[in-house]
Amino acid sequence: MAILIFAVLLLAGWLTVRGSGRGAVLAVWTVALCAVLVVFNHHVAAKLSLNF
Repeated sequence: MAILIFAVLLLAGWLTVRGSGRGAVLAVWTVALCAVLVVFNHHVAAKLSLNF
């Protein structure tokens, strides 16, 4: 999942450097942000099995 997020962020950077429209860059960046937030929520909400 992290590789896909990194790829989407690289795509956003490439679109920015290429000079694409603001809407395209913002859309790709928003997709990356949503993916990061979903992964973050998964990790925060996961129960840790700390049995000593």
